[in-house]
Amino acid sequence: MDFSELKRLPLGDAVNAVVSEGGATVGGFIGAGALGRRFQAALGSTDSAIVTTMDGLKAAAYNNGPKIAAWYILRGKNLFGGATPDVEKGIVTNVAFDLLMRALNKGVNPATATIFGYQAMGEGNSGAGSGNVSATDVQALIQKNAALEAEVGRLRGA
Repeated sequence: MDFSELKRLPLGDAVNAVVSEGGATVGGFIGAGALGRRFQAALGSTDSAIVTTMDGLKAAAYNNGPKIAAWYILRGKNLFGGATPDVEKGIVTNVAFDLLMRALNKGVNPATATIFGYQAMGEGNSGAGSGNVSATDVQALIQKNAALEAEVGRLRGA
């Protein structure tokens, strides 16, 4: 689509394009990410275990091999009706994204996505933002917050 044409589109057409084409592409992207992570984990190659370049290459192959197979199977078939080409784009975009992230992060793809509590992308078991917070971490945060509040109160009173 030519972006200059967006100005002339009625709002309903734009919303329809975002929902149908964008939704199918995002569905393919997220579905491929989940598929790749499941295979990578099933084959025993977690991102936390990546130490060498060979580990990273294996993880990338285990993760992206099933996605490429799914894309190949979908090619030329009309399993999702008119949305099939957009689902295929989402799958190949996920492969490209995964490879780019791994190339920039020493063989590890740190990207995560949780949808309705379901880990759709990423391992979700380590790192910032993973949701794994211990009671000790919470208590330390409460203590730091109390100390900061006391300091702010002291500075206001000064």
